Amino acid sequence: MFDVLVNDVLSTPAILIGLFVLIGNLLLKRSMTDTISGTFKTIIGFTLLDLGAGIAADTLNNFSTMFTEAFGLQASVMNTDAYGALLNDTFRLTPIIMIVGMILNLVIVKFTRFKYIYLTGQITLYMAGTMALVFHGFHPLITIIGGSVLLGIYMAVSPALLQKYTANIIGSNDFGVASSGSISYFLAAKIGEWFGDKEKSTEDIKVPQSLGFLQDSTVSMSLTMSVLFIFISFFTGSAFIEEQLSNGQNYLFFSFMQGITFAAGIQVLLTGITMAIDELIPAFRGIAERLIDGAIPSLDAPVMAKYSPNAMIIGFLSSLAAGVLGMFLLSFTPLPVIIPGMLQHFFIGGVGATYANSTGGRRGAIIAPFITGLLMAFLPSIFLVFVGNGLSDTVVFGDTDLTLIGILLKAITQLFQ
Repeated sequence: MFDVLVNDVLSTPAILIGLFVLIGNLLLKRSMTDTISGTFKTIIGFTLLDLGAGIAADTLNNFSTMFTEAFGLQASVMNTDAYGALLNDTFRLTPIIMIVGMILNLVIVKFTRFKYIYLTGQITLYMAGTMALVFHGFHPLITIIGGSVLLGIYMAVSPALLQKYTANIIGSNDFGVASSGSISYFLAAKIGEWFGDKEKSTEDIKVPQSLGFLQDSTVSMSLTMSVLFIFISFFTGSAFIEEQLSNGQNYLFFSFMQGITFAAGIQVLLTGITMAIDELIPAFRGIAERLIDGAIPSLDAPVMAKYSPNAMIIGFLSSLAAGVLGMFLLSFTPLPVIIPGMLQHFFIGGVGATYANSTGGRRGAIIAPFITGLLMAFLPSIFLVFVGNGLSDTVVFGDTDLTLIGILLKAITQLFQ
């Protein structure tokens, strides 16, 4: 039963957030019809978000496979979900750290000025796994206490770090962002302030009348991704794509449809976000008013995709370019080479660009993701060597919070071993 609670219920964001909405609606004493409707709309909305992200992830995984084949690389693949699952399977204290950390997050929200309830269940699990890895070798009680306390603090503080910029983008304090890319997003916002001009937004890019169809973000996104897929397909080769990926479908048509499918996935994701947020925010106020004064829900980074769609694509391409550059630079060092993870570069580079655009406009949306993209190449490589403990040499975290915090904590805990 405990395994079901941790691995199924609490690690499924749609159910976790649905439970919060249910509690909020009950505290608001809404009718049974509204309570049930609101709860299920929230769960359905976040399920659509997951489905949309899954569709996008599948196409990006195909791109990653094509990219690896095109350049004949053998290296560690950036895949946060796979490495997080490996940690959960390897370290038995991970679920305990997760549960205690979530409880401590609520305690911190109740009694301090950090009012952010962290609702991204899978990132909570992955960070708990990182804590279990870092504290491996200590007494189990020390591992649980140290890991849980640090996890609870991270869950409350990381959304707060971003909130000034998040509120500026969404126009309110209705929610915060709970993502393992928060350090990258904060750095992106700062880089935008330092080097950009926020008066020249990515969303104000003028499109010639003959290309007016590109003003539709869904159309421009699908065309951009289709061109990118077709371009890399020339290097990958028709034989590999048709034998390994497309099930015999023409490699150019397959590549074109991958771009279309990616855009469709993002559209599903955005539909889910709108449905869920419309139910979540009012219900969450019930919790804030009755149980925890001023509590703010913190949601996964994809909720930001709707605010600056042009910046998302620009940030993804800039971050990916930096990841490719970092991959080749690593090939000249003793460190492991990291193959860029398309999903990580899209959601960390892309969402980072929305933060950079809000503070530094187009220039910020290009420069910031490139810098954070380089970090995403080098930090996982250092993590594998310094923190990884020989657990894997084929897959690694890509998200900045997980790798950087893991490296820093490992350096600290080594002083006590």
